Amino acid sequence: MKVIIYPSRANGIVRVPCSKSIAHRYIICACLAKGISKIENYDECIDTLSTLNAFLPFGIKYKISGKCLTIDSTDFHSVDEVVIDCHESASTIRFLIPLLINYANKVTFMGSEVLFSRPMDEYVRLFGSDIKISGNEIVVTKTVDSDTIYIDGSISSQFVTGMIFNQVVKAHPSTIIIQGNIASSSYIDLTIDALGKFGQNIKRDDNVIYIIPSSIKPSNLEEEGDYTQASNFIVLSKINNLVDVVGLNKDSLQNDKLIYDLLDKDEIDLSNNIDLGPVLFAYAATLPKTTKFINTSRLIYKESNRVLAMINNLVKFGIKAEVKNNICFITGSNNLATTEELDSYNDHRVCMGLAILATIAKDKVIINNAECVNKSYPNFFKDLESLGIKIEYK
Repeated sequence: MKVIIYPSRANGIVRVPCSKSIAHRYIICACLAKGISKIENYDECIDTLSTLNAFLPFGIKYKISGKCLTIDSTDFHSVDEVVIDCHESASTIRFLIPLLINYANKVTFMGSEVLFSRPMDEYVRLFGSDIKISGNEIVVTKTVDSDTIYIDGSISSQFVTGMIFNQVVKAHPSTIIIQGNIASSSYIDLTIDALGKFGQNIKRDDNVIYIIPSSIKPSNLEEEGDYTQASNFIVLSKINNLVDVVGLNKDSLQNDKLIYDLLDKDEIDLSNNIDLGPVLFAYAATLPKTTKFINTSRLIYKESNRVLAMINNLVKFGIKAEVKNNICFITGSNNLATTEELDSYNDHRVCMGLAILATIAKDKVIINNAECVNKSYPNFFKDLESLGIKIEYK
């Protein structure tokens, strides 16, 4: 699908969808709890559906009614073998690789080519010969069962979360020791907080996590808004016209609430806010100065190489952009115009960042493969239109 975005003035109120990161965690907790849990203010997307559907072979039932997700884990049971399709969801595959093998003799994880281009080295180290990766398939045959887990936190916090889920279903207390610089540390806190809402008592002291397993209890919760998705409209409000973004929790553990602090900085460190990269690149393209982005390397291992994807599109607007190792420089302009079609690279965050930028271009902007927003925010363009942005679809 192509979208054609015309320069137009934004105005109004937008309620952002629920936090995808938190939704994954609540879903997993609810599936592990024996009983019925309800998650209010839930917004369906491909990624969280991948996590939900992964539990169906284990006897889980769920129902989505409006914005309420009900999960019935009463009949949760172990199986012999199971095949799980994770599609493009890194959270699904990285959270569930350590967890689901506790309930099966063999679990095969499948997914897209893009998903399998993302690093899995830490699990290869932890599982050894009990994990096999071949093409777009990962086969796990035995759990990691240890009182003390040492894990590299510098690649992705998702590996740490995966091992937390692995340890809370064990019969014995355990300790996870995170080594190296911790990437996106706040996401680990999101995991601990989610499990706490389902009755778990987990303590974290910087790089050490202490787990004393107990029965995971059903819970009724309300999802909070997603700061990463909100960042698109926060930037829209800065470059276009005032937009009121609602549904956010000012006390959230989501680290991307720092979007407000990162705007207008001459140097932006993306090490703990990697998903903000595309929209911050787009914002920098509108500023009459050079913005320096550091610690950009993890942008390479997303749904696309987001550094190159954004730069290749920004240069079509005449924006000067330069990459040196782990650093990117973007020099903005107040005269954005392009006659070339933009490419989302099938990356939802790249697509949304470009769409926000397109609203203030001198003429219409065409973005290819725009359906990729369904991965995390199916109603993105509808919400953009509700604010007065003129959009056509082809």
